[in-house]
Amino acid sequence: MPRAKKTKPATGEVQESVWSPYVHGLSVTGLQTWLNDRFVAGARYLDNLQPIEKFEPKFVYGSYFQSCFEGYVNSGHQLRGAHAWLDRAVRKDKKLFGPQKHKDIGWWSSLALEHFYLFVEQYKNDRDLPLSEVTESERNLRVEITLPSDRKLILNTYLDGEGGDALMYEGKCRSKIDREAIAKEIRWDLQYNVYLLAKYSSSGKLPERVWYQTNLRPCGFGYRGPSKRKNESMTEFQQRILDDMKTDPDKYLYRFIGRPALSELERFCHGCLYPMLEAFLDWYDYKVNPEGKVNRWDWVTPYGLFNPLLQDMKEDYRNYRLTGYPAGLVKRKR
Repeated sequence: MPRAKKTKPATGEVQESVWSPYVHGLSVTGLQTWLNDRFVAGARYLDNLQPIEKFEPKFVYGSYFQSCFEGYVNSGHQLRGAHAWLDRAVRKDKKLFGPQKHKDIGWWSSLALEHFYLFVEQYKNDRDLPLSEVTESERNLRVEITLPSDRKLILNTYLDGEGGDALMYEGKCRSKIDREAIAKEIRWDLQYNVYLLAKYSSSGKLPERVWYQTNLRPCGFGYRGPSKRKNESMTEFQQRILDDMKTDPDKYLYRFIGRPALSELERFCHGCLYPMLEAFLDWYDYKVNPEGKVNRWDWVTPYGLFNPLLQDMKEDYRNYRLTGYPAGLVKRKR
């Protein structure tokens, strides 16, 4: 068997002006990418490559809903704010994806708007936690944290919603809602806890409540609602989905109220987050300066494993992984 050699990073030479968790900050998305596939993390954040954007309903639907939410909250809870922010997102996507996707964009954005109307009606006058208590949306919160090794890095977060220091809001759109799993797993959820840590590091205290909202996205895998009939127009199909929403709003809207405890956050940090971040910084430091080091941190995730990130999906970085040529990828903008 040949002796193992000291190796260079899998994605090749790191460019100058490279992204840095010490300077630019590490997002939840960046950490998730690295946990799923270190090759993709290197390609995206160090080689500065990203896939050419494609119109994907499962992604744009959540984006349209969040645009409505952000516009509504930041306009002082006015529906015209939701309309304005959604219109801006729609115009951007029409320009990005071109005329061939205009009908699809219109269909999905109008459905997301109606879904948002349902959300407002459901929660605006709620006695326990009315929507009016969310007073700010999409704040960029950057905090420096110190790891057990005394290394420091920046967490770069965008909070979906807040109500001062007392309330944090996080929203998701999913094709299936598992209420029992959400309630059981939330204390070990990565984004939930990273955002709590950012809030705690910024203000010195945890929010009293976390509004964790999951909205059911129509037509996706696992969706148990109307499906399109053979001779049905898209307008008729959408109307049947809207009728189903109004008949059974609880199927399309699920709210979990978390009450964070410092002991639980500390357990997550020391049992999960901090060890991951220490390993992430080891990987990053090796990637930007591999000379003279034995590679213990950087590998390409092999095929033949079950990977939920790639299961039933077209892999965006496949060609780059296999050949080293970035066909289908473009330079990222920071």
